[in-house]
Amino acid sequence: MKKISTLMVAIALLLASATATFAQVMLPYTQDFETATFVTGGGQGMPGVQFLPGWYGNQVQPTPASWRIHRDTIYPNSTGRVCLAALPTATVRDTIILSMTVPANNQALISFYTASDSAHTAPNGTRSAKVNYDFSFDGGFGYTQQMPIGDTAGYPRRPTPYIQTTILAPYSVTTVGTNYSLKFRMIVSRGYGVGTAARFLFDDLDVSLIPLSLTENRTVKTNSLLIAPNPASDIISFQLRDASVKNATLLITDIAGRTVYTKNNLDLDQNQRVALPNLLDSGIYTLLIQTENSIYTQKLVVEK
Repeated sequence: MKKISTLMVAIALLLASATATFAQVMLPYTQDFETATFVTGGGQGMPGVQFLPGWYGNQVQPTPASWRIHRDTIYPNSTGRVCLAALPTATVRDTIILSMTVPANNQALISFYTASDSAHTAPNGTRSAKVNYDFSFDGGFGYTQQMPIGDTAGYPRRPTPYIQTTILAPYSVTTVGTNYSLKFRMIVSRGYGVGTAARFLFDDLDVSLIPLSLTENRTVKTNSLLIAPNPASDIISFQLRDASVKNATLLITDIAGRTVYTKNNLDLDQNQRVALPNLLDSGIYTLLIQTENSIYTQKLVVEK
């Protein structure tokens, strides 16, 4: 009995220690990797190495010529100089985790850009890279079902344009009313083809907040709302990929989840033009179209 009790205590201490090893960033949060310096190292297990505050990788290397996870300068998004990159091998999948603290009664809205290119050190080959993501609420011991980022066939082994992806993270009903821990995990593996895999590129991450009061009992559609231009200064056009909606509410929230603009009783077709309110300063916002059963959401960048 004493041995069993000792073993149970040891396991409990081990689990507590493993949970505590994940430092967390407080939301809202942005990361463009421009001024970041990656800590290198890691191993086969997780959490591996904390290469930035709140970011973990199982294998982090120092140079763009490396395989595994690294800071790359050859093909950043937009006008930036660097991006996060990952190059998996036949024996190791690259695992990247962002550990966050979500304020009470909010959901995390995660927006980022992804692309691919060929492997710098091995120019020949046809093998793609595949990327799946999932979430954890219990310190990384259990994760939700994995879902693909990008095309299910993977990221091709050639330079591709950056594409924006927006994901509304789930929340745990047991954490309503309190701040809660959330881990966003990406797993980069080799896809189909021959030779070295494509290099997966990730840049310009933004994690903002949406109050649960807006999303409760509604189906959230994160990639069914298109905004142009984006960035915008005064007038935007947005397009719903679904059918027309009736009696909708348009909301604009800031990065902290505060509602800064509301317009009610809108009947919207698939194309709509809206003048941005003058009160909006330059910054990152979320545009939401709310109906009785659904909510459409997309990032909006205002530049004045």
